Amino acid sequence: MNEEIRSFRKEQGWTQAEFGLRLRLKQASISKMERGEGISKAAALRLHGLAPDRFPLAQLLAEEGYVGKCNGQQTTRQESGARGVTQ
Repeated sequence: MNEEIRSFRKEQGWTQAEFGLRLRLKQASISKMERGEGISKAAALRLHGLAPDRFPLAQLLAEEGYVGKCNGQQTTRQESGARGVTQ
């Protein structure tokens, strides 16, 4: 999915900073997504809202690197599930 995100941004002619502004994310968050280092639930929802056909929500949330928060602490998708937290 990280290559798909990068391709979409480049097709639009946006820098990472410009893409971040459209998604209300920091440029560093865009960079992490494009490197395949995870995606937050908020980023997944915003990407889906921007291009639902290109970024199906289920596929974004199923990404191995999905990152969420549990009790204010950053966790991986697997850790969240282990704690019984529903996404």
